[in-house]
Amino acid sequence: YYFLDEEGGSFKVSYQFDPYFMIACPPGKSTELEEWLRRTLDSTVKLISTIEKEDLDLANHLTGKRRTLVKLSFNNITDLLNARRTLQPYINKNKARKESNDIYKSMNLNYSSINKETIENDDLLMDVDIEEEFGFKYTDASELMLDIREYDVPYHVRVSIDENIRIGKWYTVEASPTGPNIIENTEKIAFADPVVLAFDIETTKAPLKFPDSSTDQVMMISYMIDGEGYLITNRSIISEDIEDFEYTPKPEYVGEFSIFNETDEKALLQKFFEHIRDVRPTVIATFNGDFFDWPFVEARAAFHGLDMFKEIGFAKDAEGEYKSTYCAHMDCFRWVKRDSYLPQGSQGLKAVTTAKLGYNPTELDPELMTPYAYEHPQLLSEYSVSDAVATYYLYYKYVHPFIFSLCTIIPLNPDEVLRKGTGTLCEMLLMVQAYNENILLPNKHIDPPERFYNGHLLESETYVGGHVESLEAGVFRSDLKNDFNIDPTAVDEVVADLKNSLTFA
Repeated sequence: YYFLDEEGGSFKVSYQFDPYFMIACPPGKSTELEEWLRRTLDSTVKLISTIEKEDLDLANHLTGKRRTLVKLSFNNITDLLNARRTLQPYINKNKARKESNDIYKSMNLNYSSINKETIENDDLLMDVDIEEEFGFKYTDASELMLDIREYDVPYHVRVSIDENIRIGKWYTVEASPTGPNIIENTEKIAFADPVVLAFDIETTKAPLKFPDSSTDQVMMISYMIDGEGYLITNRSIISEDIEDFEYTPKPEYVGEFSIFNETDEKALLQKFFEHIRDVRPTVIATFNGDFFDWPFVEARAAFHGLDMFKEIGFAKDAEGEYKSTYCAHMDCFRWVKRDSYLPQGSQGLKAVTTAKLGYNPTELDPELMTPYAYEHPQLLSEYSVSDAVATYYLYYKYVHPFIFSLCTIIPLNPDEVLRKGTGTLCEMLLMVQAYNENILLPNKHIDPPERFYNGHLLESETYVGGHVESLEAGVFRSDLKNDFNIDPTAVDEVVADLKNSLTFA
């Protein structure tokens, strides 16, 4: 865990937590299964215990019936994955066996053979014989594993839920012989004061083409750090030195810019990386940085023999998003797409600035950018910094309070809260509630490997998803006055011809 203190300093805490998953087993058979698991997983498992949880999949769980589970805890994620790999074939075999028995039983079910007394007596129903409930006699303890549960909860989510630790809250951290204690301070609710850096790049490009990082160069990097503006220029392309200037589109959005005129692109990138290392930002904000700014900077750095990850610790992850261990990357475009309720055509930085920040930003035709580097470098500089100012204040005014408020209830880090879909965020909230109420999480639905239609095997199945557009955004309330007129003659017409009106409707 990375903490910010009240003075703006920071520190790191290593918190020990054993990852775990659970194996569902028949009632009264947990001891037998525990013994078998100890022998089978001798080298990986740390602790085995029996617990009971409410399982919403049980036929009559509302009567208070609980699912018996064997909880397996491990020293680390690697051991957990190894154990899961070992047990999965047994569980798959047991599930297939139970499925075929269920089908067989439903075909041969003879209602007349069921004792009327058994149906009327709830206690007898709850204490069904294992052979009857699970559809088979067992010969080996491995056959007692009915299912594996809560095995796919990401580790950091598991720790946050179980230990009730959330990002964006204040904590008192105490060292003790058993490890650090993290105690929430519920009285403090004001946000911490992170160091925020928002940046934007301008690149050269061929006429009527999109910038290509293999041939084009970074001309300028404009950025703001906690309200202070900076612009680094590449003098091998920009025709003259730029003087310090101010770009303040509205009195509340102050932008005073200090300029660094660097000799070439490599010097420009080195200066940028060096400044990031000096200020050590807690948050780096971009607009569509995941898909343009970061990949372009990374490619140009590699071109000059610089490794961006070694320089500033930022790299692309498995989802193609740029993340780092010490700093949150907030791509404001992701907030615009999911949370701003702006229609599809108004999601560019210029349109968002007009709609959300309330001023018209500097506009420049992309085709004029490269010529302006030679002809009007001062004008190009003003255009470049306008994007950094817009990104910084958009982040500070909208994205920051929204995402970090969500972080206080959702057990994810800010990068994920910003980028995950609303369905995943809702699922996380339900997981927190389920854990608090001792309810077993259902396993994620997995589509079957093959599908049939009218008895025919489908070679491929395509689904074209719907996409909801927000055409008009705003709050609509019944207590706000609204112009509403009814033309009485139109009503009279409908009443006079009621039979036909109803038939038509």
